[in-house]
Amino acid sequence: MSDRREEAEALDPNSPAIAWLPGTAKAASPGPLAGMDFLVKDVFDVAGWPTTASSTFLGDLRPPPAEDAAMVSSLGCLGAVCRGKTHLNEFAYGLSGENPHFGDCPHPEDGERLSGGSSSGSAYAVAKGWVPLALGTDTGGSIRVPAAFCGVWGIRYSPGFLMRGCFPLAPSLDTAGFFTRSPGELRRVHEALTGAGPKAASGKPLEVRKLGAISSSWCLSDEVTRGYRKAFAERGMEVDESLAGELSQWMETLPAAFSVLQSLEALEVHGDWLDRYREAYDPAVFGRIERARHWRMSDIEQARRIRRDFDAWFTTAVGPGTVLALPAVPCPSPRKGDLTEPFRERLLALTTPFSLAGWPALLEPVLWQGGPLTTGIQYAGADLPTLSAFLAGISP
Repeated sequence: MSDRREEAEALDPNSPAIAWLPGTAKAASPGPLAGMDFLVKDVFDVAGWPTTASSTFLGDLRPPPAEDAAMVSSLGCLGAVCRGKTHLNEFAYGLSGENPHFGDCPHPEDGERLSGGSSSGSAYAVAKGWVPLALGTDTGGSIRVPAAFCGVWGIRYSPGFLMRGCFPLAPSLDTAGFFTRSPGELRRVHEALTGAGPKAASGKPLEVRKLGAISSSWCLSDEVTRGYRKAFAERGMEVDESLAGELSQWMETLPAAFSVLQSLEALEVHGDWLDRYREAYDPAVFGRIERARHWRMSDIEQARRIRRDFDAWFTTAVGPGTVLALPAVPCPSPRKGDLTEPFRERLLALTTPFSLAGWPALLEPVLWQGGPLTTGIQYAGADLPTLSAFLAGISP
């Protein structure tokens, strides 16, 4: 790792993406991931190292943890080696990779663009080839968006899975996951971490139905829609036009409902110190948390009803044993000035269906018009065995 670390620091000495841990770590065991270096988004606890969530004050509120987070510990037991922590949108509350305290995380191929977030540094480091594996979290798209923008593979699990020791954003919606450069590496880590195989309760291999849903709507231009349709066809995905039309209607209401529910949970996490540290917050992050104080009861009830009704419709519409493919982002990584609130709403329209349903999801990067910029396709199933079966069928 030392050569790769020295190369990374020499090539990009001012990058905010990585804080390397001091010393030389040792693998905890000779397991199936023996010697694989990994980085962790700085919301996962690493024993003896402050968890800051890329804020300037969280380390003052919490002592350095005495033990590793579940995901970090699990990887260590499998033989992987934790080498450092990575940049994020402050408190994981953003989709851009921007951070006013430590700098914005750039796109790995175009410094005028951003990496996406909130798991920005992890996606960036993997895209640069500095480590084969980096951990992230995904509440409303924080693995899927930077993976799509940076051109790497990513996976998010279900809420609660391997989340112990991870500083929360919105606990009922938060998920853990990771990034790799190839599907083969992703499958190797996934199978080692979960022990999940592509088999049903009967012991027989699961037969997974592959289904795509895409339609031109307010969140996708006609040009982008055509590009995704072509990508779906190349991957043998059957596009369900009826499902696409119904889902597009849901997408017009899901971002607002998600924002209400997410901010309410974030306020519960931050409530004890929000006002005291107001001036220390990224103003955008503070606003997203603080707005929860101003929701009307009718806003909250409507958001809960939308989530409940959508979950009932979605589970029935897609059905068991089905992997659903959706576009992950409305375009390749935009320049910083284009990352407006309306653009954020377009991102959330694509990512929140799986977030509100709590489905595990896989992100495949897709070259945009020959590259080097990328978009991405997200694949999700209602449970881990379904997604594992789909992943097992993807070529390395």
